[in-house]
Amino acid sequence: MRWHARAHRASLTLSYMDGVVMLDVQDDGIGFDTKEIGTQGERITGVGLATMRERLDNLGGTLLVETAPGEGTTVVATLPTTALPTDPPIGATAGELR
Repeated sequence: MRWHARAHRASLTLSYMDGVVMLDVQDDGIGFDTKEIGTQGERITGVGLATMRERLDNLGGTLLVETAPGEGTTVVATLPTTALPTDPPIGATAGELR
């Protein structure tokens, strides 16, 4: 956050509500113009938001980004507690997953 957002402070809130886990990350950084985000959530200069959105989407979750230039950024990731990956983690064997 310090590098991209130039934030001095950030807060993290992890909540569990009715079968959903929600992570809320808010910073006091420089924010950005949402027009700089592509249709899949990627910034013109990177793919971080797109990758986060894709991973959450694969597990039935969502990613919300609220920001404006000079206003900081809030990212909210939600994930149903019933979400299970369909593929084992990279490097894991079937025996390790039992």
